[in-house]
Amino acid sequence: MDQPYSVWADVLNKFHTSSDAIQALWLLTVAVTVLGTTWIVMRGLRDIVAA
Repeated sequence: MDQPYSVWADVLNKFHTSSDAIQALWLLTVAVTVLGTTWIVMRGLRDIVAA
């Protein structure tokens, strides 16, 4: 029986087959996105509490 298509498996496969430089850029991009999103959420919560 065939396995169903998995987007995550496809993304991980493309990540692992890319060059080391591209992998480093992806890791850096994800880290910056998470930190930026956290900063925006915390700033919004601070403004809500201050109001």
